[in-house]
Amino acid sequence: MKHTLRLLTVLAMLIGCGDDDTGSTDAAIDTSADATTDGMTAEDTDLPPIPDEYEFTRNGESSVAYTGQIMRHVLIADLKRHLDGISDGIDSGSYPTSAMPLVETEEGRVVAALDFYFRFDEANADVEHGFVTDPAVFETTYGDISTKNLVDKLAGNDTSTDHRDWSTAFSGWADDSIAASGGGVDSPENLIVAFFETLEANALARVDGTTRRGPGTNGTTVGDGDILPVFLLENGVDLQQMIDKLLRTGIAYSQATDDYLDDDVEGKGLLASHDVGDDPYTSREHAWDEAFGYFGLSVYTSQFADDDAIADDKVVDGDGDGRISLISEYMHHAAVNAAKRDRASASSAPTDFTADAWEAFIAGRHLLATTEGELSEADAAALRGYRDTIVMTWEMVIAATVVHYINDTLRDMNTIGTDAYSFAGHAKHWSELKGFALGLQFNPHALLSAANFTTFHELVGDAPVLGTAPAADLEAYRADLRAARGLLAAAYGFDAANVGDDAGENGW
Repeated sequence: MKHTLRLLTVLAMLIGCGDDDTGSTDAAIDTSADATTDGMTAEDTDLPPIPDEYEFTRNGESSVAYTGQIMRHVLIADLKRHLDGISDGIDSGSYPTSAMPLVETEEGRVVAALDFYFRFDEANADVEHGFVTDPAVFETTYGDISTKNLVDKLAGNDTSTDHRDWSTAFSGWADDSIAASGGGVDSPENLIVAFFETLEANALARVDGTTRRGPGTNGTTVGDGDILPVFLLENGVDLQQMIDKLLRTGIAYSQATDDYLDDDVEGKGLLASHDVGDDPYTSREHAWDEAFGYFGLSVYTSQFADDDAIADDKVVDGDGDGRISLISEYMHHAAVNAAKRDRASASSAPTDFTADAWEAFIAGRHLLATTEGELSEADAAALRGYRDTIVMTWEMVIAATVVHYINDTLRDMNTIGTDAYSFAGHAKHWSELKGFALGLQFNPHALLSAANFTTFHELVGDAPVLGTAPAADLEAYRADLRAARGLLAAAYGFDAANVGDDAGENGW
């Protein structure tokens, strides 16, 4: 992480290379040079120096609070761990838990186990989460963090600021064979429930002794592959990855961009009250902090030596107490992906998504901490500029991560017919690209147009093309993946050195 803002350069590139269409909604980010300069210039606001850490106080008390956002990071990560252990748990007779054993053909038990995380109940506050850190984690139970659940904040379920009706406008998934209770997929929650029900059907089949297999190691012969875990479908869709990525974007990214950082609903986000009341924070400060929590940066981001530390270690004992707080000292999802893309960017076209997001978050919060009540016109413009940087950077991180997994999928396809091929790896990479890409619709200020979002998902489809398909179909799908990747490269102005070549090499 270089801690140098390159926003003007990035914006100039985007203005020259972005989508020909307008954004996915009329509420597009202001990418004019004047707006950006206002947003990134602290000197005009006469503020004291911006601090090194994301720590702010009022009347001697911390004014930073975002425990609910960290709770959701933890729940999503633990749900993913749970999915990883279902198959072995069934085989050993211990799934879901010793307190709730799986009964053969008893419907609802697996979905209930998954709903522990999805619809978390505060009655389970004393249950220990699955995070292990070095040094040891400070918060050992869910209740030590918060008692929030996932479902309430999934796009479409907290509708006061939604820029679309996600019960009718959710798009990107067309496979009617995966449908919640036979009712079709028409919302993010409905798709998650459909995935849960499919997992349960696979789990019950495994209990009954049914063996599901994928293509063999050469990817071309159905039936001679390894036994599939319950989350891996024969068509190459990895439900563990699909669920994880849809929740990450459908909650964190959606809430941050369409609620906490938006300014289209009075009393919400950047239009929330900035008057000091009984709480140590104003409503506007709290909204900003909640977006910060969802992005996943540590309070002590400046103490991480480089992107490798963020991407690999994820922790720093910033306060020196010998323990790691999952709230303040741990790097969560988007922050880690930003560092991964920065680390892998070409030397000829380096990105610094981490610094761009960090510096905009802390500068905007510092502006709020040093003002009260109605902001001056200059300060309001500055705050919007910081917001625009964060939202655009976050979208670019997701898009760059999709490019990364398109490249992985292309490389997987290039090994079909050889001993190097892995069906599980192919399914994992494709499902990560699809899951992340579904999330691009949740940003009301999206740089990828609605038309190109639709085209992208038509090209990618709802499952990968496997080695059992005719050679002509495989080659056609490779071309489709490259075309989908090209849509992202054009929309975000990604350098060719990061996008990769026809084989998926030499890029993110």
